[in-house]
Order: sequence, then structure tokens, then C-alpha cells
Amino acid sequence: MPEIRPLRALRYDVSRVGDLSLTLCPPYDVLSSDDQERLRAQNPYNFVRLILPREESGADRYRAARNLLESWRRNGTLKRDPAPAYYFYEQEYSASSGESLRRRGIFALVRLHDFSEGVVLAHEQTMPAPREDRYRLLEASATHLDPVFALYTDPAQTVDPLFTQAAQDAPLVDARSPDGVRHRLWLTGRKEEQARITATLANTWVLIADGHHRYESALRYSRSQPRGNGSPRPCDFMLMVLCNIDAPGLSVLPIHRTVHSVPDFDAQGWLRRLDEWFENRPLDLAQDGERAAQTIEDSLRPFVGQGGAVVVAAGRRDAHLLTLRPGVDRAREFGGSTAGPLLGLDVSLVHGLILGRSLRMTSDEQLLQTRMRYAKSTTAALDDLASGASQAVIFMNPTPIRSIVEATRAGLRMPPKSTFFYPKMISGLVIHPFDDEG
Repeated sequence: MPEIRPLRALRYDVSRVGDLSLTLCPPYDVLSSDDQERLRAQNPYNFVRLILPREESGADRYRAARNLLESWRRNGTLKRDPAPAYYFYEQEYSASSGESLRRRGIFALVRLHDFSEGVVLAHEQTMPAPREDRYRLLEASATHLDPVFALYTDPAQTVDPLFTQAAQDAPLVDARSPDGVRHRLWLTGRKEEQARITATLANTWVLIADGHHRYESALRYSRSQPRGNGSPRPCDFMLMVLCNIDAPGLSVLPIHRTVHSVPDFDAQGWLRRLDEWFENRPLDLAQDGERAAQTIEDSLRPFVGQGGAVVVAAGRRDAHLLTLRPGVDRAREFGGSTAGPLLGLDVSLVHGLILGRSLRMTSDEQLLQTRMRYAKSTTAALDDLASGASQAVIFMNPTPIRSIVEATRAGLRMPPKSTFFYPKMISGLVIHPFDDEG
């Protein structure tokens, strides 16, 4: 069972930095170089300066982040809360349908466990470069700058009344991110409330939704530190936002694949090879970007979890809805490389058949993105194709949440970037330094 603890958070002093909407930022892995420049120009205290630092004053970028963090703590930009607390976090956002949704979570510390122990569960494979990058930042800063976003299960929604009660007070933070998401934060320092939260969360599993690279980096860092007298250390715990999978407000979006650098790429030959496994229905994408994107999404929607994808080749002359042929033996076609609940996932079909078998793209080429990249929106993927940056795009439906849980609890890990939980956790709300935990 997971061990959950409150924390003494390090947070921005609003009286010093002003509007937190100008200092908070999205996570490091969704920020383009243009996004970073805009955020840096927006405010001298924007959190992007810590999570995506630059080399400065002769220091490499990781030491530059540490120096800046120390400076902000010395001058009061960041202040430590006086006592341990759980922090209630609410994100209010608009779904693609226009419906207003709220996702609630709790900032807490969760004891680190190897995935093999089955206490903290991972649903995606990770990539070496981001893992090393986040480790070096953690090693330099000795601070969890960003939370891991994780899920737990509590059908009775035991903690929700405490959240509702806390939300009657003015929030510690009420800010909006550039995507229009509203972020609000409250804390609970009452011992009886903390005990109720701790007990509830100790009777469940914890499944990482977003932040696998940061979690693995934290585990590596914890193992690298002297053990001392054997007592738990701050670095033995990971900063997380824990959301109840049984509560409303969770949204999972797809992440599409763009194909590039395939030698002698032949779109027609590729489609002929795909005929072995998929039925092929041509699509008309003669419309402009947004209407073309809508056509793709509408075509895919009826096939969620049934083995469907849309492939579009360069020039958008070859757009096709692919649906798995009846009678295709997934286990045999994957040749033992994919097992159990993973066999039923669309993302497994994309990586195993469309990228692997038909394009002969190796697992390493997929993992290292030497012949494919990721696109988080349909329009962005079409723009990438129109610019000539890619040879083809493979569009997918989102992976159902229950399918993610089923595969993960079976001890299986999906391909990297199989899910895009929306909205992203904002960076800079709550920070967990390893010193003076109290």
C-alpha cells in the first residue's frame, strides 16, 4: 500500500511577484522554444526559468537552475509554508464539446517504490534523454520542482467533502494559464482531516498518469543518496497530485504519430501492405485545416477501442480510415511482442502493425523518435505534414481510462506518449525541497 504524507511546500510569495498567472507555466515537456521565450519575456519570475533553465554566468543550465532557486529562496520570492499540509488543487477547463469541467486533486508526498513492487504503477514506457535531463536537474536542485500527476481509486469519494469544505474559503491561489484553464489551491492543516486523507489514500493503488520520467529520475536520485540511519528522508518521497479516477473531470486526449526520414517512402506501397490487416476507406480532406481535422476526428470516433486509425500521406492526397479486419489474430500478428490487455489497444496496433510491420520501423527507432515524432493535436499534425516536415501522419482515438488501468494493473506498460491527460498540471504552484522538512 502507498505511504502518503503532507508536506511543507515552497510556494511563490504573491506579495512579491504579483499575478501568479504570469509566473506559473505548463510542464517542461509541452513547451516549444517559442513558448519558452514568451514566458521568459512575460515575467522575470516565471517558473520556466527553473524547469527549463539556460546556461548562465559560467554555470551549466542545471547549476544555473540551482543558483536561481537558491536566489529566489534567499530574497523571499519563494517561501516555505510553516507546517505540513495537504493542498487541494482544482482545475476548471472546457472540454472539446464546450462543457465546463472540474478536475480535483491533492498535492501530497508519496513514498517512492520500484514499479516491480506493485505499489506505484506506470502505464507508459520512458525515453532515455528526458529521463537523464530530469535526473540532472533534480541532482542539481535537490528539489521536486514539478509534481507527478497520479490516479487513485475511491468510488465512495471519501475525500470530496473535505475538498468542498475547504473550497468555501478564499483560495491561496486563483490563476489562469494561457490555455484558459483556471487553477485554484487550498490547504488543509487540520490533523483530523490530514489523517482521513492519509487513511483513504493508503488503501488504494497509485497509477502515474503523467510524469513517468520525473518519477524514475526521483527513484534513481533517492537510491544514489547516503542512507544515514535508515530513517525515511525527504528524497524518499515524490511530490504528486493525486486525482480520484472515480470522480468526474478526467479527460484523456490522443497523441498522434508523424512519420519522417523513412528511406524511399512510398505511400501507395505502404497502404497496400496495410491491406493485409486493415479495411481501407478513403477520406475527403479537401477542406481547410480545422474542417479537415474535424473530418478525421469524426471518422475515428465510432471506432474507439476497436482498432481504428486514420493515415494521411504528404500532400493530403492519400487520407484513409483504417479499421482492423474481422478475424485478424492480434496475438499472432504481434509475434509475442505484445501481451494481454495491450493487444486490444489502438496504440499497440499503431506501433506494432502500422509503424512496425508495414513500415519496418524498429522499436528503438520508435522509442528514440529517429523516424517518428509525436503531435498533440490533429491540426498541429496536419500543419507538420503540410510544411513538408513529415512524410505521413497516423491519427488515433484516445485510449479509454479503464483500458489504461487494466493494462497497468496487469504489470504492462504502453508505448511512450500513449495518453495525453488534459489539462496538464501547472508548474510552480507547489514545490518540494529536500531540506528542513520538519
